[in-house]
Amino acid sequence: TEEIPRWAYLFTQFRVIVTYIRLLSLPLNQNLDYDYPVYNSFFEPQVLLSFLVLLSIFVLVAYLFYRSRCTIHASRFTIHDTRITHHVSRLIAFGIVWFFLTLSVESSIIPIRDVIFEHRLYLPSIGFIIAFSIILFYYTSRIAHHVLRVTRYGFPLLLTTVVIVLSVAAYQRNTVWKNNITLWEDVVKKTPYKARPYNELGLAYMDKGNPLEAISYFEKALAIKSDLALVHSNIGNAFDELNYTDLAIIEYKKAIEINPDFETAHYNLGRAYYKKKMFEEASEEFKIAISLNPFNHDAKQNLKLSENILK
Repeated sequence: TEEIPRWAYLFTQFRVIVTYIRLLSLPLNQNLDYDYPVYNSFFEPQVLLSFLVLLSIFVLVAYLFYRSRCTIHASRFTIHDTRITHHVSRLIAFGIVWFFLTLSVESSIIPIRDVIFEHRLYLPSIGFIIAFSIILFYYTSRIAHHVLRVTRYGFPLLLTTVVIVLSVAAYQRNTVWKNNITLWEDVVKKTPYKARPYNELGLAYMDKGNPLEAISYFEKALAIKSDLALVHSNIGNAFDELNYTDLAIIEYKKAIEINPDFETAHYNLGRAYYKKKMFEEASEEFKIAISLNPFNHDAKQNLKLSENILK
């Protein structure tokens, strides 16, 4: 996107990556569509602090690589019949590097319209899991080897508790994803000042056959950002389903006024004119839709019908 300067995107990603790490460590307040601020200066406190956190991680990686190259005759610890040696340092460093390397595709100086999306963590999370798991089991085993037996038994109990808590949280999160309405209602609660969630919730109600409810959410989206051609077109579709063809035409025209190259709006406006038996106007809109998308076969078919009637 050209809406976000390259350096502003990079500065924002320092903060975003820290948020990603927090989500992987403590998955609270997950959101499908964040309303994330864009930072324009490196010296903003949130950006500078995030940069220092990331820099400390890179210093740790350098240290782990250095340590893994040294000849260390360390004692071996046995965990569930698996022998772990000093090469654990290299594995931890590999996991961290994997995380940042795979994340760099979307968290770099190349600006993307959405600065953060949770699904971007799918591949990077593999590296995080590798590093975190090794750190967790290797170092706790060393601690347990030198302290009381209570600690040795207390750690599995603590780990079991964490697994149960996270499992419950995952189940609750899955209930949010059970359908589009519950999903986008959750997003609207967490992102109340962004237009897209209201539009998507409106579309979810359209799919459920409730255009009146859909219109209320489309209007909320326009109240936040009035120049959204897609939302005007969606309102037109809702009015069309309710057989309010005149109101639908008004909304399609608003969408075209905002974006004259909006092929779908031209096509839908042509359909609305066709329903009103305004065949000349319908033909013109179908022609425009075809000029914008030569593969719009529905527009071609409707154009033929309109022209045949005019003949």
